[in-house]
Amino acid sequence: MKTNRKKKKPLSLVQKVIIGIIIATSLLVVFYIVFASLNSSERITKSKISELASNYYENYLYEEMNNTSNKKPSETLKEYEKIGLSIVYLRQLLYYKGQTDTETVNYLLEHCDENKTTIKYYPEPPFTKTSYRTEYVYSCDF
Repeated sequence: MKTNRKKKKPLSLVQKVIIGIIIATSLLVVFYIVFASLNSSERITKSKISELASNYYENYLYEEMNNTSNKKPSETLKEYEKIGLSIVYLRQLLYYKGQTDTETVNYLLEHCDENKTTIKYYPEPPFTKTSYRTEYVYSCDF
């Protein structure tokens, strides 16, 4: 008994080259998209603002909040747990006395509105220097 199965022809050299080009192009597009998203202006800007915001809270604002009251830090900051501390404008982060990174300052001044970009801090238990969350409102060119 004979079967009617056709033998598959091997791919020609031209077909192999075309398939290779399609695969290579697809990989390049995927790598470009991944690389572009890693180095996006938005990611860089948000990272720089976040770094400044952390530095400002941990090295300045936390100390100020606790030095102006005779209460323990947990008692002082507990009052602000739900409502948050006053809004801090980007300009405050850029110009406070502990800021020494002029490259970051110049970058953010170029890309963000220092009077409309804001940060709000919410102290969280156990009310240490690093126990807080932040909310950002960005007015930047990304």
